[in-house]
Amino acid sequence: MKRILIVEDDAALRLDLTQTIEDWGYEVRNASSGVNGSRLILEWEPHLVLCDINMPLMSGPDLRHKMLESHKEKSDIAFLFMSASAPVSTNGVGLDMAADGFVAKPINYNALRDKIQTQLIIYGSDRFGARKVVAGVGAFLGIMFVCLAFRMF
Repeated sequence: MKRILIVEDDAALRLDLTQTIEDWGYEVRNASSGVNGSRLILEWEPHLVLCDINMPLMSGPDLRHKMLESHKEKSDIAFLFMSASAPVSTNGVGLDMAADGFVAKPINYNALRDKIQTQLIIYGSDRFGARKVVAGVGAFLGIMFVCLAFRMF
């Protein structure tokens, strides 16, 4: 069963998200802050983190960057950020925040379910396997290009 961690400082929204996502068939845990979320990521190893952007002590982007910088082995966890007023690019992803996706508040639960399913497919059941395959194919093609280039000269 896929594991989803919700990091949200609003208690009512955190509870609603937890119950809804559990009803969709996922195993869910939640944290009320980025600090608690960081601990749960390391201990529980979720497949996806649904994280508020603006939280006291440690923001969502700070949490993501901490995982990317200090715990590189956790870089295979998908991060969806949520906020009522987040700076996003035209495709809805906060590129400067290392987000895999963005969910606007108030939450549209149909859109949220689609985004969660999409990220879990992208990241694959073998934890980042799909991206490793793409990277491997890219490396192979790069090597082939170099080989062909030397044959041509």
